[in-house]
Amino acid sequence: VMEGHTYAVESVAFSPDGYYALSGSKDNTLRLWDVNTGETVRVMEGHNSFVDSVAFSPDGHYALFGLTDNTLRLWDVDTGKIIRWMRGHTDSVQSVAFSPDGRYALSGSTDNTLRLWDVETGEAIRVMEGHTNWVASVAFSPDGRYALSGSWDNTLRLWDVETGETIRVMEGHTYAVESVAFSPDG
Repeated sequence: VMEGHTYAVESVAFSPDGYYALSGSKDNTLRLWDVNTGETVRVMEGHNSFVDSVAFSPDGHYALFGLTDNTLRLWDVDTGKIIRWMRGHTDSVQSVAFSPDGRYALSGSTDNTLRLWDVETGEAIRVMEGHTNWVASVAFSPDGRYALSGSWDNTLRLWDVETGETIRVMEGHTYAVESVAFSPDG
């Protein structure tokens, strides 16, 4: 049992080596846990927004987290320091993901958009529009060429990351699509 958050946990991610877990909570904290001992290694506090989504970089040295203050933040897991803030969404960031090579980040927001970010500079590369309601979940394909998003508009969208264009809209759900993932072979 891992105890420490004082309110609902919104997102959990495991480090690539499986030794650590990140959790983001409505208590406005991000926690790094030692999976073997269940102990808290580090806590990120000091922001006044819910942590809705967390993701580890492919090398495990960085974490990305999305907040209800409309920002993403890049966190150095080893030092516990914020490296950069990424601003551009006009509403809550609900989901974040790293590209397989760690160079790019993807975010989905209650502003109905996805954004592709350059991790090194923190600059938004493009805005992907098409959903008509909140974007609840985002994922990169294993080769990094495609993105998948799930939305409260009851659809999934497959995107070309390079162009930002929608490749396919998948309909049929009768309620929000809150989680998406690619199979390991894409």
